[in-house]
Amino acid sequence: MGTRNLRRFFTNALLLFLFSTVKSQTIERSVLGSFGGSYIVGSYQLHSNVGEPIIDYSVTDSAVIIQGFIQPNNSGPMAIWEDDFVKNEFSIYPNPTNSEFTIRFDEFNLGPYKIQITNSLGALLYTSKDSFKLFHHISAKHWGSGIYFVKVFFYNSANSACYKLIKN
Repeated sequence: MGTRNLRRFFTNALLLFLFSTVKSQTIERSVLGSFGGSYIVGSYQLHSNVGEPIIDYSVTDSAVIIQGFIQPNNSGPMAIWEDDFVKNEFSIYPNPTNSEFTIRFDEFNLGPYKIQITNSLGALLYTSKDSFKLFHHISAKHWGSGIYFVKVFFYNSANSACYKLIKN
């Protein structure tokens, strides 16, 4: 009789296990956001995100929108360094600036040049006409605080240069 009860117990336990709903711990995402992006400014890339796990991404002509963590992109520059050419051709001061700054060109290498200034998203804020001036004064009082890129194109050579300007 003991073996029969034991067999009935295990049979009932097996049926109970097979037909019952088993629940376990699950991990659900609690935040679903779509803010994030990658913007290309010349040869620089700007990445921003809010830090949720990646869910999906979409690509347009002007931006890559990613939901979540942005992994390093090895296709762009990994460092910015100053070339001797840039140091000898012009300087920007004060940097950081509050309202206006000056670009001073080297008088021995002065030739025609053009200046373009963009914000970190690539929007063009300032363009100069072709110039030969030794000093170029630019007002930044209406710009918001942030990082700006000052690009100088020299017409007497194939060189161009880009400086980072910080506005307080």
